[in-house]
Amino acid sequence: MLGSSTGCARTGTRPCRSRGAPGRTCRPSTYVDDEVLHFFTTGTRTLLDAEARAGVGHHVVLSIVGADRTDAGFFRAKHAQEELVRAVVDLAGPERVRFDAFLRGVLAARGDDRDVVTDPLARYFGALLGEGSLVPRGDALRGRTPWARFAAPRTRNLPAGS
Repeated sequence: MLGSSTGCARTGTRPCRSRGAPGRTCRPSTYVDDEVLHFFTTGTRTLLDAEARAGVGHHVVLSIVGADRTDAGFFRAKHAQEELVRAVVDLAGPERVRFDAFLRGVLAARGDDRDVVTDPLARYFGALLGEGSLVPRGDALRGRTPWARFAAPRTRNLPAGS
């Protein structure tokens, strides 16, 4: 998130300051439905209020594409955070990459030959996801760089098993 220079009250971290774009990153210490909702909504309201007083013009939230289409508490909390900010733009790559394929690619790039086993009944933050659950619908800003080309230089020199 980019926002005011308040830092993170929950973890006591100091904000990042860089040429007029102060930053704040935090993650909840719990994923219990009501508590994670409180974390994201209270923290976002606090930042938005401080930003308004300081004259900050933009607030950027890193969220999850499709958070509004699942009933898990973490996703509901992220969607509530998006609603507070009011302007949501979905960003996506030029192609879809399933998470299991993503992991296989990362492992292969590291020279790691472990198998990735896909469990279609596994839950993600409590949500049972379908094939199109966390993908953009409609107008999304799409990148031009395919995942394999983006990831290659970032994983090339990693030692196996790291």
